[in-house]
Amino acid sequence: MTPAETLLAEAREAGVHLFVYRGELSFESEPGALTPSLLVRLRAAKQELHALLSAGAADVPLPEAEEPEPTSPPVKTPA
Repeated sequence: MTPAETLLAEAREAGVHLFVYRGELSFESEPGALTPSLLVRLRAAKQELHALLSAGAADVPLPEAEEPEPTSPPVKTPA
């Protein structure tokens, strides 16, 4: 795994979801998930993370974790 892949997996494990939106590296997270230390490291690797996510980094393995409990009931869409 490259350093950027390792950092991406670490961010995901911490609950920080990174993605490219309209050409910019963006993130979503729960309050407190993005620590100052992690933010500094993400900023330092911004170009590498952008390239990795643009190339389809969905293949980066996630750490072993239990499935989270759903926070709301599933929404059914009309067929």
